[in-house]
Amino acid sequence: TDAALEYHEVSALIGLSTATAGVRGRLAPFPGGLPTNLFAILVGTTTRSRKSTAQKIMADMVKSLNPFTPLADRETPEAFIQSLAARSGFSTLWTPDELGISIAEIYTRDYMATLEGLLLQLYSGSNYTYQRASGGPISVSNPHLSVLGAATPESLGRAGATALDSGLLPRFAIVFPTHIPPAKPVAEMPEDVESLQVDLRTRLKEITTYAAANPNVSFSREALARLNEQESLLGLSSGTARLPVMLYKVAMLSAISDLRSKVNLEDAEAACATVSRWAQGVDNLRPFLYARKTDREFEAEVQRAYDTLQGMSGRS
Repeated sequence: TDAALEYHEVSALIGLSTATAGVRGRLAPFPGGLPTNLFAILVGTTTRSRKSTAQKIMADMVKSLNPFTPLADRETPEAFIQSLAARSGFSTLWTPDELGISIAEIYTRDYMATLEGLLLQLYSGSNYTYQRASGGPISVSNPHLSVLGAATPESLGRAGATALDSGLLPRFAIVFPTHIPPAKPVAEMPEDVESLQVDLRTRLKEITTYAAANPNVSFSREALARLNEQESLLGLSSGTARLPVMLYKVAMLSAISDLRSKVNLEDAEAACATVSRWAQGVDNLRPFLYARKTDREFEAEVQRAYDTLQGMSGRS
């Protein structure tokens, strides 16, 4: 696909996170260990960005390994909790195609407000109990939820500054590249695509097996020094306050992808480069969240007109 490489990069990390349920990083700020689950949003325009294509490639890959892993694209908060409760102790993946709308509804519709607290709790890997008005409580035990959502910047903009100032959106890797690769002409599927898919599934199975046998991940002194150094560069704004935690998660996934249980300097450097791109994604999204509604609507009209003209280029 001609999607931006950043989309495929974070999709691969999400695939690794689903394969490493139970793995914990041995770090002092996390007495129970740091889990490897990740939340990410692919942000881009409706069609040309190919964000949904990149999302679907990884969702299909994960589903082929474990058909019970994916969650429904859209559910009420109570149904969402019930689905997670049925998967207690197992890795789960949520891939909503319009996550921006769901996040906006958290702050505008009372019945969706529960979703924010649920996601905040699950991000940390903590157990969650929901007391229903009737029918007794629903409990989610030992969760390992990863999220690979897709959204347009305009849909996220509906939530306004509240989304970035709250605790939820900053826990997501905001993947919002401004450079879109040149469009590829339509062509037949490559002959080797099936063998490549088999290779990827086989590798993920190997990683799953290794992670189950080696659940504790440690860090070399050099790696910790590099990651600590990068923390100070990320800043502590409302949108980037949670990125330092992602540094350690990505470094852990880098090591485990190579079937190692100790993070080295190379893993740390890779994590720093990746998370720096997510920090840029926050900056790219910020104008949409803080802009007035009328300004966002005008910009959307301009973008649609521009896309139409681009599509007509070269036509008689």
